Amino acid sequence: MQSAPTAEHGKKENQFKGAGEVLMYGICKYGKNLGFSDMTLYSTNNPFYNHLEMPKAPELGMCYYAFRKDSMNRFMEKTAEKYQIPNQD
Repeated sequence: MQSAPTAEHGKKENQFKGAGEVLMYGICKYGKNLGFSDMTLYSTNNPFYNHLEMPKAPELGMCYYAFRKDSMNRFMEKTAEKYQIPNQD
């Protein structure tokens, strides 16, 4: 997942603001539906994952982030509330 460099976060004309958070929510939900409780990824986009409050996973390497069960659930609850995503369980 990569946004265009011209889609700057926070600009009024940015019609895609929040798309990355909602996409990450969908990825987490998909994984949970398959029975996964954690999600790990590799990225150098530190500001984005810091904004999501996704913890770094230094035990895996320098640029790894990981949602463990509790942090993934918190992220999903917060994102669903923020963007009014209906519960479809």
